Amino acid sequence: VCEVRGLGADLPPELMPTGWKLPEKADPLLLTVAFSLQAAETAGRATERPLFSALPERCAVGLAALVRAVAQRPVASDSDFDRLHQLAINNLSLLLHLQRPNLPLPCLLEADMSTCLVQLTYCLYRMAGQPPDCSDADLCRLIRLVAGAHVFQICLTLPSDPDASTNADSDADASGDDSDCRKLDRLVRQCRSAVGLPPAALSGPGLADQVAAACLPLLRCAAIFYRALTDAPAPSEPEPASSAEAEFAWLAGLLQLPRRPCDLPTEQLVSLWCQDSARLQARAASPAVRYPRQAARLVSLPTDYTDLLLECSDFQCPSGAGPGPAGRSLQPAKCLACGKLVCSNSNCCQMPVFNGDRAIGGANLHAVMCTGGTGVFLRVLDCTLLLVSAPNRLGCISSAPYVDRYGETDEYLRRGQPLQLSSAMYSRLQEDWLRHSLAARAGRDPHSGNFFEV
Repeated sequence: VCEVRGLGADLPPELMPTGWKLPEKADPLLLTVAFSLQAAETAGRATERPLFSALPERCAVGLAALVRAVAQRPVASDSDFDRLHQLAINNLSLLLHLQRPNLPLPCLLEADMSTCLVQLTYCLYRMAGQPPDCSDADLCRLIRLVAGAHVFQICLTLPSDPDASTNADSDADASGDDSDCRKLDRLVRQCRSAVGLPPAALSGPGLADQVAAACLPLLRCAAIFYRALTDAPAPSEPEPASSAEAEFAWLAGLLQLPRRPCDLPTEQLVSLWCQDSARLQARAASPAVRYPRQAARLVSLPTDYTDLLLECSDFQCPSGAGPGPAGRSLQPAKCLACGKLVCSNSNCCQMPVFNGDRAIGGANLHAVMCTGGTGVFLRVLDCTLLLVSAPNRLGCISSAPYVDRYGETDEYLRRGQPLQLSSAMYSRLQEDWLRHSLAARAGRDPHSGNFFEV
């Protein structure tokens, strides 16, 4: 479960981005729920685990408790009701392309549909004052509206091929399920031509499988969300699906949606969305996001530890004030999120924060800028892992994912045996990182302490 500590309130004010603020009328708790759901779905998809058992029991219980606690918050005043009403109007205006005076409408490609679904669901039931019911007709229409908008996003961000137009119809005719493929091909061509984009690179069955796969993360988030919200028992999950279309059909059945992506958006909605053709074309020409969004991964590490030592042998302190000869760093650390080498455990890269009352070290400073405050570093000369959580001001030293021929780690290189990368250890570290559990791991470690200045 995503841990939120005041959305950065515990980070030094000197490190907060200039002009940083929440979106207008945004509810931090609703954003927390949306992010937690996406983190849970991403971790499950990356580890190829079943949908409703992807998280450890402790994390799954915490996520369900968070979802239900936010739903049960009372609407205590008229201002709370007005805030919910305004949030619902903002999201519906985006999804239905409703122009309002003196309020610019965001581009549909800039919106995250999982967040829209979470916000509108909470607004719907907190304003009505009734418990959620997944069989409710209004909720079913809401899910279909959001899913249809997501299919439209996918259609516009598909890889393009200017020469694909001549082959689109023949590919669909050659497919076994030509009616489904033809309908999806027509939908994709309609969406892309209306905003001035070239045809998609794929057509026929290949396009159908690609669009279905791109829809899965949203449907998986929705299934996890509504199961936690209603406290319903987990449905029996099928065997690992042979194709993305098979998993799409199963999830669509759970959410009472049409079983084919081409049936989600209606022609009227597509016509409404295409009215913003200028901005859609500009965003889709070089999209910041392609669907499905790939799970982030830690950097690749060399198999032989000697290669890491050679990589950092000439590393110099970025500030030029390293304690070693010619400004070299005595304790280089490799950020496993981006691969950058930074100084750790030295005064050369420390930065005064909290109005000069404290100093933040180079590793923590990089973690704030790179991964929001929770960082994982490989201290190369020590062969140890440094886990830091800048908001909690905690950290710990752990074993690096390198072992000798007996399968044993060698912290601080005391034995001097040749070391090889342990794929199993690195996979476990990758899994903890995806689940956002490194901060908790650092806090539970018996040797954890204040590593804020490291």
